[in-house]
Amino acid sequence: MEELLHHLYRIGLPDGACAYLLCADGRGLLIDCGPNTDEAEQTVLDAVFAAGLSTERTDVFLTHGHAGTAGLCARLKRPENRVFVRPCDGAYLNAARSEAFWEDRLALCVPMGVPQAEIPDFHDFSAYRERFSDSVDFTDVRDGDRLPLGGYRLECVELAGHTPGQLGLWDFEKGLLFGGDVLGGDETVCAWDRESDGLRIGLRNLRKVRSMQLETVLPTHGAPVEQVLQRADAAAARHQAGCDAVCAVLDAQPGLTVWELMQALDETDAFTRLDGASRWDALRAVFAQTEYLRRCEKLSCDPRTDGWRYRVNH
Repeated sequence: MEELLHHLYRIGLPDGACAYLLCADGRGLLIDCGPNTDEAEQTVLDAVFAAGLSTERTDVFLTHGHAGTAGLCARLKRPENRVFVRPCDGAYLNAARSEAFWEDRLALCVPMGVPQAEIPDFHDFSAYRERFSDSVDFTDVRDGDRLPLGGYRLECVELAGHTPGQLGLWDFEKGLLFGGDVLGGDETVCAWDRESDGLRIGLRNLRKVRSMQLETVLPTHGAPVEQVLQRADAAAARHQAGCDAVCAVLDAQPGLTVWELMQALDETDAFTRLDGASRWDALRAVFAQTEYLRRCEKLSCDPRTDGWRYRVNH
């Protein structure tokens, strides 16, 4: 556990992610908590106890509803504490306990044109293995809600993109943002479903972060970010480069599905070597790009039964 500021600690988690612990006057706020594993639980509990806290007096704030950053919350929930999360991500976490949820998620394979033999087995996904078994009674928080503690005047700020319900915690006076995966090592935007334009929302919130006059962003993955403007611009540029690559391929080979597009984009054979979960995320990231471009009227789509087929609008 590393002390970053007065009353603020960074907890390195076994899987490479991190959590943050605020403590004052015998109360704590744990910002993200890690996956639902014994090792992560021991790491977090050791940090909470070292800070002189109890789990009963330590609330948990989840920036977003991914099992790798939120799966441990079920083990940390007590009748006396609260687990804060935006409602849509809380609903996702509770729903992800069932196999039917994952079967429904894989229905995205149809519009992406994934061949039947290539549909991944969700039982191999870390997000499936690290889900929690018992429903959690979450406390809903939304954009603008405030959670002050120990001299930190924290306000919830909507940062959707990486997930539909990602929320940051912002201290305006300190220029500090607990940003989830906005500027961390995992800032991809994957398609949530067939209808949402997650990439458009994610780009909008990158512009929001850029305008917030921040000194430091504390991400769930990676080291604290102090060059906020440069990192936000670099993230936006990576998204733009991905969209440009999609358009270039479709200009040369119109009528591809997302699955076929992934093969055409793969210049180093990297996609074919990915495991099922990583391949699934890569496909959904390209699906987010194609749907963003379609809504920008740069692409058109022919929604066939064997997959949605895209072409560039000239």
